[in-house]
Amino acid sequence: MEHVLANLAADRQRQLLAVAEAERDGHRARRHSRVTRQAERADRRLASHWDQAARLRAHLRELESTS
Repeated sequence: MEHVLANLAADRQRQLLAVAEAERDGHRARRHSRVTRQAERADRRLASHWDQAARLRAHLRELESTS
C-alpha cells in the first residue's frame, strides 16, 4: 500500500511540475509578444520621426532657396 501512495505522490509532484512549467512557458510567450509589440511600435515611431525630419529639411531647403 505504501508503494501505491508513493506512486500517487510522485505522480502529483510530476503534475505540479508540469503545470508550473506550462505557466512559465505562457508567461515567457506573453512577455515575448509584449516586447515584440513594443519594439514594433518604437520602430514605427522612429520611422515617423525620420520622415518628419526629412520633410522639415526639405521645407528648410525650400525656404533657403527662395531667400
